[in-house]
Amino acid sequence: MEVVAGMDSSGNFKYIGIVIGDISAIKRLYKRLKNKYQKLHMRDLYASKRRGLARDFRIEASRLGVESLRIKVNLSEVVRELWEEMKRKGSRRSKRAVYRLALKELESLLYNILISRKVNSVYIDRELQCLEFRGLKIILEGEASELADVVAHRVTRVVEIDLSDYLYKILLKKL
Repeated sequence: MEVVAGMDSSGNFKYIGIVIGDISAIKRLYKRLKNKYQKLHMRDLYASKRRGLARDFRIEASRLGVESLRIKVNLSEVVRELWEEMKRKGSRRSKRAVYRLALKELESLLYNILISRKVNSVYIDRELQCLEFRGLKIILEGEASELADVVAHRVTRVVEIDLSDYLYKILLKKL
């Protein structure tokens, strides 16, 4: 059994959607939803279609044993607050340097989530190309990352983990 994950981000790393499951379950889920909705990118659908897709996704994912997580990151806000705090303390570190460090820490947190679920391969959307998950096979786009787009949007009711405060506190200690 090959366990794969799909990841997509919405709103410039405000939320990251993750789907995790057996490759065959991911493909079945994708095929069922694609046949019914044709488009799975939430921004391409009207509100009523988004709600229907979110509902059908949740039902079908549960039937097929596909795990869904939405990670709240608020990366821009975390970086802005950290940078302002660093300026108050007299640091000359650039906002870009704080952003790079935040991305590395986020990468580490996401990697731990994937490893804990015994993921072998990760399908990522283009905006997540900056993240490296050493030891895992990275595949650009694909069915799993399209499904993760559904999870990344707030209209889909899934388990949500808020890492924004945790990320801020970890980075504050490192800076």
